[in-house]
Amino acid sequence: MSLRKLPANSNDPTSPRMFIDDTTGNIQAEGTVVSDTAHIVEQVIPGDGAISVKAGAVILTKGTVAAITIPSPKVGLQSAGGDDGRVLYIVNQTGLAHVVTAASNGLNGNKTTLTFTAATVGIAILVAYNGKWYVSVSSGALA
Repeated sequence: MSLRKLPANSNDPTSPRMFIDDTTGNIQAEGTVVSDTAHIVEQVIPGDGAISVKAGAVILTKGTVAAITIPSPKVGLQSAGGDDGRVLYIVNQTGLAHVVTAASNGLNGNKTTLTFTAATVGIAILVAYNGKWYVSVSSGALA
């Protein structure tokens, strides 16, 4: 395994250091072990833009607040061509108040935006179900 440190968050020196495994693409926080492929970095967004994947990790790296959109997942089981159960990891690597916008009521069934907390490197883990994204776990992000 070849770990490379992602750039530090200059706004919060106490935030966990993040690493990427150049061999597998897995991301991990310092002191953790990641063993599944759901953490493979699928997209890096260096500015405003759209998340183009529905599974894996997306890293937000813009040096100012970013406006990001996220597509709605397809209703139904993956075996039937839907997205139910897909897991998307959105990592705020810069510690800025990035805003991720979904379709109307597309987050948790009643929200439209996911806002990261300023000065905190954060992560939001979203699970697709029935055409919506549900925030399963978050650190430094509010839906």
